[in-house]
Amino acid sequence: MLIYFNNVKIELDSSNKDDILNTIESKLDNEIIKTIYLDDVEFSLKYFREAELDLERFEEIYFETQKINKLINETVKEAENYLPKLKTALKESAQLFRKKDYDEASQLFNLAVDGLEWYLNILNSIVDLKEKNNDVDEVNKLLNKFNMALNRAMISLNQEEYNDFADLLEVEIIEYLDKLQGCHQELLEK
Repeated sequence: MLIYFNNVKIELDSSNKDDILNTIESKLDNEIIKTIYLDDVEFSLKYFREAELDLERFEEIYFETQKINKLINETVKEAENYLPKLKTALKESAQLFRKKDYDEASQLFNLAVDGLEWYLNILNSIVDLKEKNNDVDEVNKLLNKFNMALNRAMISLNQEEYNDFADLLEVEIIEYLDKLQGCHQELLEK
């Protein structure tokens, strides 16, 4: 079996998945494993780690990496493009709750929750990557405050206090999204 790391052949006398991953990960330099190819078939790192694979049946394993900074830049740009839509959905949800159009408000808010989850996951992933090398305490503090505000909003929603919920969406949640968006440049620079 031949093992490649970004077009460079790796000499390894083991077909053990953990040995292979440890060897590849020891060669990473401010980069992550982007894609793994087993005989030209693309797999994610997660699948490669978790699946029961008989690696000896493959002729080639190719690891493709991506620089962490490039990944972060691409992700932040994607978030920048998405945040205006998310804020609009939150504002519209708040207005619909105030108008007592609960069905439509709930549907729109559920979509916004999916967007919030995506955004928070990518921010947390970036912070995790940056934490290894840099100080990102300010972003972590904002994320914690944002989560507390989100919890307050969800409590209001669960207690059917829709006007309070709408206020929390428009004031706190969107305000924290603006503050977090203000940290994007900082995350790119660190």
